[in-house]
Amino acid sequence: MSVSERKNHLKIVFFVCSVTLLGLLSYLCYGQDQSPPVPDRFVALASAFPANTYTPHGYIDNPYHSMVFNRSGVIRSFPPLGFGWWRAEFKGNYGGGVRDHVNYISILQMSVIIGAKGFVRTDDFTRLETDLHSAYHSKHVVSYDWSSDSVTVSLKYFLPREHTLACLVELTNAANRHQEVILDATHAYAIGDTKWWGSDGLTAKYSVDEAAHISKVWAYGDVFVLGSNLRSVAHTATDREAGWEDWIRNTSSASLDAASARGRGPLWAAQRYRLDLPPGLQRSSLVILARGKN
Repeated sequence: MSVSERKNHLKIVFFVCSVTLLGLLSYLCYGQDQSPPVPDRFVALASAFPANTYTPHGYIDNPYHSMVFNRSGVIRSFPPLGFGWWRAEFKGNYGGGVRDHVNYISILQMSVIIGAKGFVRTDDFTRLETDLHSAYHSKHVVSYDWSSDSVTVSLKYFLPREHTLACLVELTNAANRHQEVILDATHAYAIGDTKWWGSDGLTAKYSVDEAAHISKVWAYGDVFVLGSNLRSVAHTATDREAGWEDWIRNTSSASLDAASARGRGPLWAAQRYRLDLPPGLQRSSLVILARGKN
């Protein structure tokens, strides 16, 4: 066998091995038929990342997004504790060009209540004299971090695949007593400025079997599913922002299965989780917002 033939043979072997390895990794890490992994301990992020208190806002890299060929959506923070797909016009330099006719803003918003203290709006942190910052702020992961009543909260947002936005919730109880934390996950869905056929309204419905909310545009548009490895104790959906906030702050177990709104929205769909934190221990959970085509 000549030198050139040996080189070609090695290239073929390398290519086959690479494809096999990538396929195996895709199956193990990104299999669409698998449930999201449930973390049993806190995630150990890169130790080389410089420890600091970073600004609690920014962007998560969406490598699937492009201005023309695939408007997957810019992954942008939403105050005070959210992230989401901005697939709509924005007052900034997101660029023009060819636009997908389906345009919207879809936000995964977290709210946390510790004892009698509710962290729902930005001014809650100011009023309660609580420092909200980001302890980990890279292009792949952005966290929201703060402490209140001996409970440390870390909400780590990341994009495990193009159509899935995840929030890893990590709670630590430094007190010598049990503490209850109420975690509310909300999907806020709004149609963008450009109308298309079927974009006349929005609807959301809670699936008891899946323990998840399903939100969609009435006739044609992206469908979103909000779920968690936790079992919700209550849920609601509404087209009234004031009604949504009242439900969040009320912390009751009252539930409303479905809601519908004519027009651009927004429409809010929320799920409530109660977590008991034993003294000196940690708990972690995963909240997912995933999308697909209608």
